Amino acid sequence: TDELTTTSDRAYYALLYTQAQYKNLDSIASDSLINIAVDYYSDNHNRELYTRTLIYKGAVMQELGKEQEAMEWYKRAEDNASEDDYMNLGQANLRMAVLYSLNYTDNRVIIEKYKQALYNFQKAGSKQYQVMCLSSIGGELRNINIDSAIIYLEKSIQLSKELDNSFLLYRSSAMLTRAYFSKNDFKRSKDLALAFINTENSYVGDDIYYDIVMSYAHLGMPDSAEYYLSKTNEVKDDNRLKLVRTMAISAIYESRGDYQQSLSATKKADSISYSIESGSLIKDIVKIETLYSKAKLDNLHLQLKNVQLKSCLYISICAIVILIITFITFVYIRKRKRKLDDAYQLIDALNKEKNDIYIR
Repeated sequence: TDELTTTSDRAYYALLYTQAQYKNLDSIASDSLINIAVDYYSDNHNRELYTRTLIYKGAVMQELGKEQEAMEWYKRAEDNASEDDYMNLGQANLRMAVLYSLNYTDNRVIIEKYKQALYNFQKAGSKQYQVMCLSSIGGELRNINIDSAIIYLEKSIQLSKELDNSFLLYRSSAMLTRAYFSKNDFKRSKDLALAFINTENSYVGDDIYYDIVMSYAHLGMPDSAEYYLSKTNEVKDDNRLKLVRTMAISAIYESRGDYQQSLSATKKADSISYSIESGSLIKDIVKIETLYSKAKLDNLHLQLKNVQLKSCLYISICAIVILIITFITFVYIRKRKRKLDDAYQLIDALNKEKNDIYIR
């Protein structure tokens, strides 16, 4: 950093370093670094870098737990991007979609954001981000249209294999497993999950084991379900995994016919679910996006009003100028006419005097 002697270098460094921190899941303590880039690029002399800076300013604010501010920065990035800046447009919409999905909202809102991101990543030619959008859309569609969800997920798996990306392949395969579970095709869900954990993929986590547990339980095979449950770990801090684990335990009790224990586990799951939803900021986030859009619309109306006022002023000035010109022209014509009349009178007088002389 000692070699960064210019303001331009320091700003670009701040942007790239923030990107590196975010992409490597490093802890970000403040927005002081990215603010260097925000200040430098704020005049929009480099539109692409300023748009990217706005995106990562939003990402930092989201990391700091300031979701409402993050949403506003993402919206600013989307508005600032040029029409053909597909990568940044995709990133802005992807971040908004993720922000929505983490705070529980209407699936249709999340899906729309992911689809906007997908369109832009397709135009940008980024298969990696296409996979992320396809699998996310498939995951959200499970509660709306399961057949469409499977189509999106199968496409994401195909692209993951083309990229030879084991993480994306795991993510898409896990989503497809849950899609078949939602379709009540428990055998296929179980077979897909079992096949995947045998691929020695380093990204295999407890969540896919819970998929196997749930499938075995619904197939009336509680012993097998309990065997795979034993391969998972107790969770304390992650409420989402705690919820899934509790639901899996409830399914095992129900498969054994122990409905009292199953009901008790279900109530516990409901309590965890409620605590997650009660901590949601989605209403505030939706409000931020709505207010931002309204402010933008109000600004457009104000600009239009200013244009109209300027137009009226311009027309008024033109009218005054025309009136002045008309008045000057009128005065000039009257003076000219008087001169001509005087000349004609003089000519008439001379002619008359000439005729008088001729007669004499």
